[in-house]
Formats: sequence, C-alpha cells, structure tokens
Amino acid sequence: MTAPAWYGSDPRWVGAFDARAYRDFGSRLRVSVAEIPGVVGDPAAVRMGCGRVVPLGSLPSTIVGEPYRLYRISDVDVQARTKPIEVTVVFERYRNFGGRQFADGRNFPAVYADRYDESPHRYADGSLCLYYPLDLEQRRWTPDKGLRSLVSLAADHVFFEDWHRQTGEWIAPEAPHGFPDDKRKAA
Repeated sequence: MTAPAWYGSDPRWVGAFDARAYRDFGSRLRVSVAEIPGVVGDPAAVRMGCGRVVPLGSLPSTIVGEPYRLYRISDVDVQARTKPIEVTVVFERYRNFGGRQFADGRNFPAVYADRYDESPHRYADGSLCLYYPLDLEQRRWTPDKGLRSLVSLAADHVFFEDWHRQTGEWIAPEAPHGFPDDKRKAA
C-alpha cells in the first residue's frame, strides 16, 4: 500500500493556507520544505531458552524520508511585550500526541514560540499546547483558518504564558491534558 499524496506538496492546499500570511507578514515569513530521514526495517531478535530476548537489529533496512513543511515568522508582536518573537510552525504527514499518531498531520502542526519552561501548556518537546486534539473542529484551530490565524493563536498563547508567569493564573480556556483512554488505564 502506498502512502497518500502529501498535502504539503499540493499547491492548492499550500496556496490557500499561506495566502493571508504572505500578505500580512511579507518577507518576515520564510518557508522550508524537506524530508526527515529515517530508517525503516523489521526488527529481528532471538528469544533465548531463559526467556531473555536478544535484539539482532533490523532486517532489511531501508532509508526513507518523511516530508515536512516548516514556516518561520519573525517579528511577531505579542500583547504587553516590547520585543517581538519568532514563531515556528512545522507540518508533518503525521503528528503524535501522547503516544497516538494522527494520520493527518495538517490538523495538528507543532508550533514553537519563545521559551517558557514552566508553562502548563507545553509539550515535552517545547511546542505549544494550543488546543485539545480530540475537540470538535469549532473548538480548535483547523487548516481552513490559515497560517495567519495559527500565528495569532501562538502569539496569544505566549501572552497567556506571560500572565501565568506573573500571576500563577491561566486566563485562557483550558481542556484536560492527555486522552480519556489513558486516564482509565492509569486508574
């Protein structure tokens, strides 16, 4: 079975998604398209009589590349800040959240902005937790809203983190972290 065509190389998707951001950000918006190299192979191992499993590596190995589309937007203004920030948005074919892979990564890009280690709404890799992935479309960002609205959401998020740092209060709407199944397993 071949993988479906990647949305990040489809000019119809990219053009509609990027249009307003290019108008608003101009030369402050930079785009890169590349592949993340990886090795795929079937794991091979031997189970010893004592029950111990001895890994032998992967057979056969194939080098593959997973496409990604990276946006860097410089000089993004954040409310109540004097210095603008850079926002980086990464789209991959797939996106993982809490050990789950979503087949369509265009709905769940990784968004990075500023550095705030004590934020209650960051993933382990430092990306912003902007919305709950399983929420209904009207409660989360979707690609039809475009790159411009995603950058605005990131700037708002940084403002909320600044407020949280100063007051200890998160003033934006919140959703529970993790997934319902995971909570049942832990109980």
